[in-house]
Amino acid sequence: MARPRQFDADAALSAAQATFWAKGYHATSTRELTQAMGLTQPSLYNAFGDKRQLFLQALDDYLNRTLRERIARIEASYTPAQAIVRFFAESVERGATELPNRGCMLINTALEASNEDPELQA
Repeated sequence: MARPRQFDADAALSAAQATFWAKGYHATSTRELTQAMGLTQPSLYNAFGDKRQLFLQALDDYLNRTLRERIARIEASYTPAQAIVRFFAESVERGATELPNRGCMLINTALEASNEDPELQA
């Protein structure tokens, strides 16, 4: 019988996301991830898979909580032209107030992705 998880998976994913976001995928080591997440390496692998799978989960969570939510909300409330203006206005406001010096995790990922990883580039 498998042991139940003794950690908050959402909090661990959030900690991994913050670490990847601050350093980038390639510069983040699994040791840094386990320290930030408060997990052992076996627990990390059992819960999230390898570093790449964890990164993709962290990026997907970021997209769900920031971009996808914002796009759906704005599309439902504004005309297409107004929605584009509103989206970028919110992006600038958020970047200036909430996320100084971090930028957009999606754009950071796109800039870091190499030609050898077409899934990550996509």
